[in-house]
Amino acid sequence: MEDKKVVLSNELHHSFFFMESDWIGILKQRDGRLPFSFEVMHQRGNDSDKPWDAPDTYLNQYFIEWKVLKPQLAKLFGERGRCHVTTEMTAQIGYFLEALFWINGLRACPGIWKEIFDTLAVKPLNGKERIQYLFDQPGHYVSFIQLDEMIGEIHKKWRVKCVG
Repeated sequence: MEDKKVVLSNELHHSFFFMESDWIGILKQRDGRLPFSFEVMHQRGNDSDKPWDAPDTYLNQYFIEWKVLKPQLAKLFGERGRCHVTTEMTAQIGYFLEALFWINGLRACPGIWKEIFDTLAVKPLNGKERIQYLFDQPGHYVSFIQLDEMIGEIHKKWRVKCVG
């Protein structure tokens, strides 16, 4: 039997996270869920979990986990563990994009995020430039600060959206 390689759609594929149809090596070295795993499963025909359809539980968990992870990540930056920092920042940038799209009721589309960004109702101020900076400099402390600020912004906007 021939082994058919599944290719990710253009919407899902972004070289920062994926090599062709698989996650990049540094992400696979981490414990825990890989970013965009729900979207990959959906593309492959497994529709058991669709956080973009009912995101509140997933988003609440994401914001709680970020509060726990934030000081740990800050400590990694302080220890100058560049390789480990870049690995964790890559994952956290992916989780942030998931949250950003899910808040807006959409599947995460890292491959075409720039094209969709301006249509999002809930997004961070100057987010396109700030997210691009994260992609360009994931191992820099300033990127960590930017990510934390953007997470805080979308968290507040999500809470307002939930109340309103």
